[in-house]
Amino acid sequence: MIYRQKKKRVIQETAEWIEQEKTAWAKEKLRLIEQAKAAGYQEGFRVGEQTGIAQYDSLIAKINEFADTAQKDYVRTISQADDAIMQIAIAAADKILRRQLQHNPEAFYEIVVACIQEAGDAAKITIFVHPQQYEMLIHQKNELQNLLDENAKLLIKVSKTIPEFSCILEHPLGQIDASVDTQLGQIRQALEEIRAGK
Repeated sequence: MIYRQKKKRVIQETAEWIEQEKTAWAKEKLRLIEQAKAAGYQEGFRVGEQTGIAQYDSLIAKINEFADTAQKDYVRTISQADDAIMQIAIAAADKILRRQLQHNPEAFYEIVVACIQEAGDAAKITIFVHPQQYEMLIHQKNELQNLLDENAKLLIKVSKTIPEFSCILEHPLGQIDASVDTQLGQIRQALEEIRAGK
């Protein structure tokens, strides 16, 4: 949203600048025409006309040069803004996710459920969590066990190295990392791929 607003503002500023340049050029054009007429009467109409045309062509070239410079500056500004906007978006998402998890611990339970479902029909699943979330998951272990096959084994373990509101699920075919940092990393990668595809 911020990116669109900034882009819209830059486009509007560029359009206003071009309109100002056109107005200034119209005034300058009239001044040059009057100057050319005066010169034409003094030195002959043909000489004055040629001088006016030459000045007119020169000014057109300058205006085109200004427009090209403005366009390049606009593209550069938007490109630089993309990086800043993405950093702000990721930082905001990080704060929102962590605040949501702190105020709504059940949201963490839903993350664990999604990991278990992603693991599929694994015969053994071990979930590693931060000490703060261990007690909550132990109280819900029966519900989590019901998500698995009848003979599947579910272990919940504490890991001090895992950040709060993160979990790592290990199963015979691999590991699923459901940490906030990992999720944000995936969001960042997706945003970079979208931006690269423009």
